[in-house]
Amino acid sequence: MTTANDVKRRWGWPEWASVILLTVSPASTVITGSEAASVVVLLGMFVGCWALLRLPRRVVGFTWGDLGGHAVAIGYPIIVIGVLSTLAIVFGAGTLAVLDAKSTLVDLGIMFAATALGTLITEEGFFRGWLWAAIRRKGTSETGALVWTASVFTLWHVPVAMLEPNLVLPVAILPVYFMNAMLLGLAWGILRMATGSVVVSAVSHGTWNALSYVLFGYGLRTGSLSVFAYDVFGPERGLLGVALNLIAVIGLWHWYRRKTQD
Repeated sequence: MTTANDVKRRWGWPEWASVILLTVSPASTVITGSEAASVVVLLGMFVGCWALLRLPRRVVGFTWGDLGGHAVAIGYPIIVIGVLSTLAIVFGAGTLAVLDAKSTLVDLGIMFAATALGTLITEEGFFRGWLWAAIRRKGTSETGALVWTASVFTLWHVPVAMLEPNLVLPVAILPVYFMNAMLLGLAWGILRMATGSVVVSAVSHGTWNALSYVLFGYGLRTGSLSVFAYDVFGPERGLLGVALNLIAVIGLWHWYRRKTQD
């Protein structure tokens, strides 16, 4: 029989913060019609929760991480999106003919800098930073923290994909998008586990967003490669994206296990 004390022991700041975020964030998106509102809510939650529990900086993951971790963090999205780009071009679903190399490189640089820094104090800062540290503080295992934070990360993206006008996707694509969101949450969580750093996961997040959004686009928009079959080849919206992200998560998990055993 479950008692009130049992529930109280199981539920604490990380669980209630997750519920509050997943309630307030979609409400802000509905009210404003903009993804920016949900990002502002996430920033506020990150700052407020960190101030509330006063967890040490290193515990939250605000350390630089090691060079090897950064190499893996950058290499993972480059390999996955590089393979998807190659397949799209080979099978005629995308083209390099209209790609402006100089403009694309500039866009990649801007997107990387903006999202790496931005996610450090929003998505990575909250999910892989404070939430991870808070739930671990309760005695949850690293694997439990990995699954919890990746799940909340995925649920946070639900209103973004369904309600935000610039990103809204067809209903048939939503399950694929959410599977990729979960796999990305697991991948960045494993990087956090392996290095103890949300800077590393933010660098990977920034690299992923830059390559994915600039080359493949987002929502119903196409990117520099003009890939029209995004439901197949898209890094976040395509079935091949699910397959390659799954392989990448398995590979990252084995890398983490080897790293911790050395």
